[in-house]
Amino acid sequence: MSAVPPSSRPSTPDALDGTPYRAVGTLGRGGMGEILDAEHRALGRRVAVKVLHRHLVTRDALERFRLEAQALARLDDAHLVVVTDCGETTRGVPYFVMERLVGRTLRQELLKRGALPWREAVELVLEVLAGLRVLHRSGIIHRDLKPGNIFLCEGQDGARCVKLLDLGIAKIVSAASSRIGLRAPDQALTRGMAVGTPQYMAPEQTRGGDVDARTDLYAVGSLLFKMIAGRTPFEHCRDLPSLAAAQEMPIAAPSSVAPHPIAGQLDTIVLRALAFDPEDRFDSVDELASALRAVLHATEREPFGAAEEPWFTQAQTVRLVAPDAAAVPSDAPTIQAVRPARRRAPFEASFPWLRVLAVGLLAAAASALCTLVVGLVAAR
Repeated sequence: MSAVPPSSRPSTPDALDGTPYRAVGTLGRGGMGEILDAEHRALGRRVAVKVLHRHLVTRDALERFRLEAQALARLDDAHLVVVTDCGETTRGVPYFVMERLVGRTLRQELLKRGALPWREAVELVLEVLAGLRVLHRSGIIHRDLKPGNIFLCEGQDGARCVKLLDLGIAKIVSAASSRIGLRAPDQALTRGMAVGTPQYMAPEQTRGGDVDARTDLYAVGSLLFKMIAGRTPFEHCRDLPSLAAAQEMPIAAPSSVAPHPIAGQLDTIVLRALAFDPEDRFDSVDELASALRAVLHATEREPFGAAEEPWFTQAQTVRLVAPDAAAVPSDAPTIQAVRPARRRAPFEASFPWLRVLAVGLLAAAASALCTLVVGLVAAR
């Protein structure tokens, strides 16, 4: 879904043949299907229609497509897309109909603006967490949170709302889903597989292990890192083996690469969300959201730097070394790391002339000592 005009024509002229809708363009394509810009044939109302790729009409894909449509239709929340209809085309390809959003994806926003001011990034993440809260309470793990699946909707009054997109690889992990009538697909079909987008996959995803709510929180940590630093923690990794190796190494604090000053507490929050072991991460969406709100509240009444010195006072250029040299091109870019300036002691700051006096006395003492030693040597 996109705010811009359709980027291309539908992949086939009769993509929605036999349905009440007519395709007029393509809003986006993915691994599972494509999002068509469409309109109701009788009412002329514009909608977005998700159609499964024809070559993916398999048992597993159909189950996951069903899960996504039913979850979105039954979870009534402002941070999730509204689904209004579903069915099959005359060719037997399933589809479901969604509201047509106005705005842009977070990916498009970051490509246009680069790293965001930290307050704006935190506020966006809090909205992402609000959508995740609804999913997690319904026993659904998203598993594919990334900038391309976060939509920044623009309201008529200029207000912005964040919506989560694409539950195509979501996983049902608890009986909580029964309260909204969802039936989980056969999880054995993907057990042991690395499912997700590498730059935002938690270590357990990378290794094809079990996932839970903390897996999504790892992705949120990667998102926040990306928004405030302009890159992900493992931007240099191009494949799963190099990513798996990199995830076992310490992660640089976002403040060490962010182009803008950030609140010092964010380093601790982001690095905890990105902990290798799920046990070391935040336990829930609410816990992470509370930590982020505390940072906003602690700094809302004072300008940045009133409580602590800016982290950008002194910089040095360093080169990142990846665990897998083949994953990084020879012309890997350098980044700006930072070293905080030394604080003066209160006494030293109040009487700077004492430093000059002390240096002079030490120099005089050293000169006298040298003279004495020379005299003793000459006397012998």
